[in-house]
Amino acid sequence: MSSIMPLPGKKRMMANTGLLIVSLLLPIAESYAEPYRDQVVAPVELDLAAAENHSQDAKIQKLSRHIQRNYQVRSNKADLIVAEAYKTGTRYDVEPELILSIIAVESTFRERAIGPQGARGLMQVLPRSHPGKIREIGGARALFDPGKNIHTGTRILADYLGDSRNLRSALARYNGSYRIHWRYADKVLRVYNRFKQVTRSTRTTYRTMPASFSEAPATSMASTTDDDSTFH
Repeated sequence: MSSIMPLPGKKRMMANTGLLIVSLLLPIAESYAEPYRDQVVAPVELDLAAAENHSQDAKIQKLSRHIQRNYQVRSNKADLIVAEAYKTGTRYDVEPELILSIIAVESTFRERAIGPQGARGLMQVLPRSHPGKIREIGGARALFDPGKNIHTGTRILADYLGDSRNLRSALARYNGSYRIHWRYADKVLRVYNRFKQVTRSTRTTYRTMPASFSEAPATSMASTTDDDSTFH
Protein backbone atom coordinates (compact mmCIF):
# COMPACT_ATOMS: atom_id res chain seq x y z
CA MET A 1 0.00 0.00 0.00
CA SER A 2 1.46 3.29 -0.98
CA SER A 3 1.74 5.98 1.75
CA ILE A 4 0.05 9.33 1.25
CA MET A 5 2.63 12.18 1.41
CA PRO A 6 1.53 15.63 2.57
CA LEU A 7 1.52 18.26 -0.08
CA PRO A 8 4.24 20.93 0.09
CA GLY A 9 1.65 23.58 0.78
CA LYS A 10 0.33 21.65 3.78
CA LYS A 11 3.89 21.25 5.10
CA ARG A 12 4.37 24.98 5.10
CA MET A 13 1.03 25.51 6.79
CA MET A 14 1.85 22.96 9.52
CA ALA A 15 5.27 24.52 10.11
CA ASN A 16 3.83 28.00 10.34
CA THR A 17 1.17 26.80 12.74
CA GLY A 18 3.82 25.19 14.93
CA LEU A 19 5.91 28.36 15.04
CA LEU A 20 2.84 30.41 15.90
CA ILE A 21 1.98 28.10 18.79
CA VAL A 22 5.56 28.23 20.11
CA SER A 23 5.68 32.03 19.87
CA LEU A 24 2.41 32.27 21.80
CA LEU A 25 3.33 29.76 24.49
CA LEU A 26 6.95 30.85 25.12
CA PRO A 27 6.14 34.20 26.82
CA ILE A 28 3.52 32.45 28.95
CA ALA A 29 6.04 29.80 30.01
CA GLU A 30 8.65 32.45 30.82
CA SER A 31 6.16 34.43 32.90
CA TYR A 32 5.40 31.33 34.95
CA ALA A 33 9.10 30.50 35.33
CA GLU A 34 10.23 34.01 36.38
CA PRO A 35 9.07 33.87 40.03
CA TYR A 36 10.74 30.50 40.51
CA ARG A 37 13.96 31.75 38.91
CA ASP A 38 14.07 34.61 41.44
CA GLN A 39 13.58 32.14 44.26
CA VAL A 40 16.63 30.17 43.11
CA VAL A 41 19.03 33.06 42.29
CA ALA A 42 18.16 35.65 44.92
CA PRO A 43 19.18 33.58 47.96
CA VAL A 44 22.59 32.89 46.41
CA GLU A 45 23.17 36.61 45.80
CA LEU A 46 22.05 37.43 49.31
CA ASP A 47 24.36 34.78 50.74
CA LEU A 48 27.34 36.27 48.89
CA ALA A 49 26.54 39.76 50.13
CA ALA A 50 26.10 38.47 53.67
CA ALA A 51 29.44 36.66 53.48
CA GLU A 52 31.20 39.83 52.28
CA ASN A 53 29.65 41.87 55.10
CA HIS A 54 30.60 39.22 57.63
CA SER A 55 34.19 39.23 56.33
CA GLN A 56 34.45 43.01 56.69
CA ASP A 57 32.90 42.95 60.16
CA ALA A 58 35.43 40.32 61.20
CA LYS A 59 38.32 42.44 59.93
CA ILE A 60 37.01 45.51 61.75
CA GLN A 61 36.75 43.54 65.00
CA LYS A 62 40.26 42.11 64.63
CA LEU A 63 41.83 45.48 63.91
CA SER A 64 39.91 47.17 66.71
CA ARG A 65 41.06 44.60 69.26
CA HIS A 66 44.65 44.88 68.01
CA ILE A 67 44.58 48.68 68.36
CA GLN A 68 43.01 48.48 71.82
CA ARG A 69 45.76 46.14 73.04
CA ASN A 70 48.76 47.79 71.42
CA TYR A 71 47.85 51.48 71.62
CA GLN A 72 45.76 51.54 74.83
CA VAL A 73 42.68 52.85 73.02
CA ARG A 74 39.19 52.46 74.45
CA SER A 75 37.03 49.90 72.67
CA ASN A 76 34.32 52.31 71.50
CA LYS A 77 36.92 54.76 70.21
CA ALA A 78 38.87 52.03 68.39
CA ASP A 79 35.67 50.69 66.84
CA LEU A 80 34.75 54.16 65.58
CA ILE A 81 38.17 54.87 64.06
CA VAL A 82 38.44 51.48 62.32
CA ALA A 83 34.89 51.70 60.96
CA GLU A 84 35.60 55.20 59.64
CA ALA A 85 38.80 53.99 58.00
CA TYR A 86 36.82 51.30 56.18
CA LYS A 87 34.10 53.70 55.05
CA THR A 88 36.54 56.34 53.84
CA GLY A 89 38.91 53.76 52.34
CA THR A 90 36.06 52.40 50.23
CA ARG A 91 35.21 55.89 49.00
CA TYR A 92 38.77 56.79 47.98
CA ASP A 93 40.04 53.31 47.08
CA VAL A 94 42.67 53.25 49.83
CA GLU A 95 43.26 50.27 52.09
CA PRO A 96 41.92 50.83 55.60
CA GLU A 97 45.03 49.17 57.04
CA LEU A 98 47.10 51.88 55.36
CA ILE A 99 44.93 54.65 56.77
CA LEU A 100 45.20 53.13 60.24
CA SER A 101 48.96 52.74 59.97
CA ILE A 102 49.32 56.46 59.23
CA ILE A 103 47.12 57.25 62.21
CA ALA A 104 49.25 54.98 64.40
CA VAL A 105 52.49 56.69 63.38
CA GLU A 106 51.17 60.25 63.24
CA SER A 107 49.09 60.49 66.41
CA THR A 108 48.96 57.05 68.08
CA PHE A 109 45.17 57.34 67.80
CA ARG A 110 44.90 60.65 69.70
CA GLU A 111 42.21 62.70 67.94
CA ARG A 112 43.24 65.93 69.74
CA ALA A 113 46.93 65.68 68.83
CA ILE A 114 48.68 68.83 67.58
CA GLY A 115 52.07 68.57 65.86
CA PRO A 116 54.97 71.06 66.21
CA GLN A 117 54.09 72.64 62.84
CA GLY A 118 50.38 72.87 63.65
CA ALA A 119 49.18 69.60 62.08
CA ARG A 120 46.01 68.37 63.74
CA GLY A 121 44.10 65.27 64.66
CA LEU A 122 44.43 61.58 63.95
CA MET A 123 46.14 61.88 60.56
CA GLN A 124 47.96 65.13 61.48
CA VAL A 125 46.62 67.23 58.63
CA LEU A 126 48.29 70.63 58.29
CA PRO A 127 45.53 73.22 57.70
CA ARG A 128 47.64 75.78 55.82
CA SER A 129 48.75 73.19 53.25
CA HIS A 130 45.19 72.34 52.16
CA PRO A 131 42.98 75.40 52.70
CA GLY A 132 40.35 74.29 50.21
CA LYS A 133 39.83 70.90 51.81
CA ILE A 134 39.79 72.47 55.28
CA ARG A 135 37.07 74.94 54.27
CA GLU A 136 34.97 72.06 52.98
CA ILE A 137 34.87 70.39 56.40
CA GLY A 138 34.13 73.59 58.33
CA GLY A 139 37.56 74.93 59.28
CA ALA A 140 40.69 73.80 61.09
CA ARG A 141 38.88 72.92 64.33
CA ALA A 142 36.92 70.28 62.42
CA LEU A 143 40.16 68.30 62.10
CA PHE A 144 39.69 67.24 65.72
CA ASP A 145 36.59 65.33 64.64
CA PRO A 146 37.76 61.75 63.87
CA GLY A 147 35.49 61.28 60.87
CA LYS A 148 36.35 64.59 59.21
CA ASN A 149 40.04 64.17 59.93
CA ILE A 150 40.17 60.68 58.42
CA HIS A 151 38.14 61.85 55.44
CA THR A 152 40.50 64.78 54.76
CA GLY A 153 43.73 62.90 55.41
CA THR A 154 42.66 60.03 53.17
CA ARG A 155 41.72 62.45 50.37
CA ILE A 156 45.22 63.92 50.54
CA LEU A 157 46.85 60.49 50.56
CA ALA A 158 44.69 59.30 47.65
CA ASP A 159 45.81 62.33 45.61
CA TYR A 160 49.46 61.52 46.31
CA LEU A 161 48.94 57.86 45.44
CA GLY A 162 47.34 58.87 42.16
CA ASP A 163 50.23 61.19 41.32
CA SER A 164 53.11 58.87 42.18
CA ARG A 165 51.62 55.37 41.70
CA ASN A 166 54.09 54.25 44.37
CA LEU A 167 53.18 53.77 48.00
CA ARG A 168 56.56 54.61 49.47
CA SER A 169 56.83 57.85 47.48
CA ALA A 170 53.28 58.83 48.39
CA LEU A 171 53.96 58.26 52.08
CA ALA A 172 57.17 60.30 51.94
CA ARG A 173 55.28 63.11 50.27
CA TYR A 174 52.51 62.89 52.85
CA ASN A 175 55.10 63.54 55.55
CA GLY A 176 57.29 65.90 53.51
CA SER A 177 60.30 63.70 54.23
CA TYR A 178 61.85 63.00 50.82
CA ARG A 179 65.31 64.11 51.94
CA ILE A 180 65.67 62.07 55.10
CA HIS A 181 66.12 58.62 53.63
CA TRP A 182 62.50 57.47 53.64
CA ARG A 183 62.43 56.86 57.40
CA TYR A 184 58.85 57.99 57.79
CA ALA A 185 57.62 55.87 54.88
CA ASP A 186 59.43 52.80 56.19
CA LYS A 187 57.98 53.33 59.68
CA VAL A 188 54.43 53.49 58.28
CA LEU A 189 55.05 50.42 56.12
CA ARG A 190 56.15 48.38 59.12
CA VAL A 191 52.93 49.20 60.94
CA TYR A 192 50.95 48.59 57.75
CA ASN A 193 52.43 45.12 57.43
CA ARG A 194 51.45 44.33 61.02
CA PHE A 195 47.88 45.46 60.39
CA LYS A 196 47.78 43.36 57.20
CA GLN A 197 48.87 40.33 59.22
CA VAL A 198 45.94 40.93 61.55
CA THR A 199 43.51 40.72 58.63
CA ARG A 200 45.45 38.37 56.35
CA SER A 201 42.80 35.63 56.50
CA THR A 202 40.15 37.80 54.84
CA ARG A 203 39.85 39.10 51.31
CA THR A 204 40.44 42.74 50.39
CA THR A 205 38.94 44.73 47.51
CA TYR A 206 41.10 47.83 47.85
CA ARG A 207 43.99 49.00 45.73
CA THR A 208 47.36 47.83 47.01
CA MET A 209 50.16 50.08 45.81
CA PRO A 210 53.65 48.57 45.30
CA ALA A 211 56.29 49.75 47.75
CA SER A 212 59.51 50.12 45.77
CA PHE A 213 62.41 50.30 48.22
CA SER A 214 64.91 50.87 45.40
CA GLU A 215 63.23 53.95 43.97
CA ALA A 216 65.34 57.10 43.97
CA PRO A 217 63.85 59.99 45.96
CA ALA A 218 61.79 62.40 43.90
CA THR A 219 61.97 66.17 44.21
CA SER A 220 60.08 67.21 47.31
CA MET A 221 56.90 69.22 46.83
CA ALA A 222 56.68 69.97 50.57
CA SER A 223 59.01 71.59 53.07
CA THR A 224 61.75 69.40 54.49
CA THR A 225 61.07 68.55 58.14
CA ASP A 226 62.43 66.28 60.80
CA ASP A 227 61.07 62.74 60.83
CA ASP A 228 58.15 63.49 63.15
CA SER A 229 56.98 66.75 61.61
CA THR A 230 54.17 66.72 59.12
CA PHE A 231 53.46 68.80 56.04
CA HIS A 232 50.41 67.00 54.70
